[in-house]
Amino acid sequence: MRTIEIAPGLTLYTEPVVHDGRPPREAERAAVQSIISSVYGAGTRILHNPDGAPFIPGSEHCISVSHCRTLAGVLVCNNGLRGGLDLETTDRGEQLHRVAPRFLSADELPYWAADPLRLLQAWTIKEAAFKAAGLPIADLREIHLTPDSTLVTARDTHLTIAALMFCSEDTFASIVIR
Repeated sequence: MRTIEIAPGLTLYTEPVVHDGRPPREAERAAVQSIISSVYGAGTRILHNPDGAPFIPGSEHCISVSHCRTLAGVLVCNNGLRGGLDLETTDRGEQLHRVAPRFLSADELPYWAADPLRLLQAWTIKEAAFKAAGLPIADLREIHLTPDSTLVTARDTHLTIAALMFCSEDTFASIVIR
């Protein structure tokens, strides 16, 4: 397991996904559970609030979970922060380009869809912002990005991009906090 201190009170834990004959989602969930067991103790389970947000029973930490084909991650937030994490592999460019109009507004499309890495960043920022906002958002176009990645808003709620980074050669992460 890799531990990355993003900021005071904000820690990202990652674990490679091991595909050992299990279905992909099962392997991804096993990697998440391995992180949870390492951080919170064996047998600790993730539960979900009615809005779908994950939590650890008895913990004051806010957590966000993400996984993709190659990597699983758990973001642990202290000090009253609510965070959102999204992990994606870098090979999703063609798929993201096809669906870009479904998650980028008409104003955002020219800038964010012009480059495959920028498009991956937009997707992961919006997914992480959705989790951090904790608001009922039905359409990712309701989350607005500025071209310089300094401002993210979701229904007039301002969010902060805490990190945009590669966690491995082929996995990109966005972390957004509220």
